[in-house]
Amino acid sequence: MRTFQLGALTAKLVLPSWCREALEKRCFRGVDIAAAGNFNRWSNFIDMIYDRRFTDPLMEIVQDIIEEREADLDQGFTEAFTVPFIEPVGWTSILPVDLLSIEDLRQMETEARWSALFVVNESVLAPQTSLVSMTLKICRDNLGHADFACLVKDLRPGPLPNARFRGDMTEKTGYAWFNLRHPGGQDLVELEL
Repeated sequence: MRTFQLGALTAKLVLPSWCREALEKRCFRGVDIAAAGNFNRWSNFIDMIYDRRFTDPLMEIVQDIIEEREADLDQGFTEAFTVPFIEPVGWTSILPVDLLSIEDLRQMETEARWSALFVVNESVLAPQTSLVSMTLKICRDNLGHADFACLVKDLRPGPLPNARFRGDMTEKTGYAWFNLRHPGGQDLVELEL
């Protein structure tokens, strides 16, 4: 947990233990591991939230969201967004399908009940990205430690499609996925969703 000042208000950023464990397996696998969906800028969430080059733009976004949705704070709400960073932060796990050759793709179903085209040709490397996608649950802090609590629900390098993960995600979004063991390369790509 870390507390931030947002003008006259305070917000605490909290990573629940269930989410921390999932993120360690998915996107904080080690800064020396070049693989899709992995950060190479930070070795863990604590390093990330103490990097002001990341948290300053993050808190600007959170402050804008709180101002826009102030009426929803008592009940709380979930918000997904992308934070731009000044340099590469890791490897994306998605690419627009039209940037790839159909011979390099295969339709696969995940354990989480959604399917997509996945890049199966390991010579097509996952590109680096300078974007961080986050999903936060934002609500008033009932414990009184801060004015607002921001609970991390998801976090990943690269963009995150704004669609519910059910059915054929390539059909819904136009993106193909890399599995998390897919090797990462040196090329940098910036995607806007």
